[in-house]
Amino acid sequence: MKNIEENFDLVVDLWKNFNLASSMFTRAIGGTSNEVGEFAELLIAKYYKGIKLPASNKSSDIELKDGRKVQVKAHKIKSLDAIATKLSVFRSWDFDILVILLFDINGSIIKAIEIDSRTAHQLAKDDQHQNGMSLTTNDELLNHKNAKDITKDLQNMIENKTISSVNYIEKQKKDELSEENKFVRKLGNYEKDELDTVKQRILNWNLNSRLICYKIIAILFNSKYGLDIETFSAIVDQKTKSKNPKGAIRSLMTSKGNAFGKVFIEVDGVIKFAPEIYETVSQLNWIIE
Repeated sequence: MKNIEENFDLVVDLWKNFNLASSMFTRAIGGTSNEVGEFAELLIAKYYKGIKLPASNKSSDIELKDGRKVQVKAHKIKSLDAIATKLSVFRSWDFDILVILLFDINGSIIKAIEIDSRTAHQLAKDDQHQNGMSLTTNDELLNHKNAKDITKDLQNMIENKTISSVNYIEKQKKDELSEENKFVRKLGNYEKDELDTVKQRILNWNLNSRLICYKIIAILFNSKYGLDIETFSAIVDQKTKSKNPKGAIRSLMTSKGNAFGKVFIEVDGVIKFAPEIYETVSQLNWIIE
């Protein structure tokens, strides 16, 4: 009992920080409960400079600039002794590259390879129970002559982005206490009656999720911390098939002429909601289909 009493404050602090970090991480990756898989896909999309495909695309997770498709399989293991693990089932081989990532319990990358779809298919075994095919991360797969080891490349990507999680969480606690710090201090500087007009437009747009302005607002709203124009336009292009995604985004950054109206502002290369607008936007549901 004495040991429990001595450690109680520490346990409580760890519990609070764990839940805050878990909640922040889930929001940052799009609200999914598959944290390992989603993080792996984001990491690989960054590595290849590709575009992450929607979950509705069952055969691949990422599309590269040259049109090749990438399937990502990730798993967390306890130790190197348990490195031979069965990956989730394959029901389609309609992709070009398979990337396999194995994390340890602390989230560090133990092993990562890329291998062509044809070779992976040849190594896979029928899995009648799951109506598909399965692969095991054994020596034959991980050290195959057609497999490229990308472990160190991905380890370096993570290490170069390492920050103090404790300091970051404390900063987030302070930020979330202040509405103005959620986005930026810079205001949208609206003209007379402009703000009311834009707010009313937002309310109207929210009634029709098929509108391009609804979809663009939903993308930024669900990004949580804003997006640079290149990433933003790539997602808009993917989700809306707009002929001019950058133009559509820019139309939501001004109220002049035939533009949609000033909903976004750009600060240090990142597009965010104007603070005067955010309260209206945050009270509505914005769903990305």
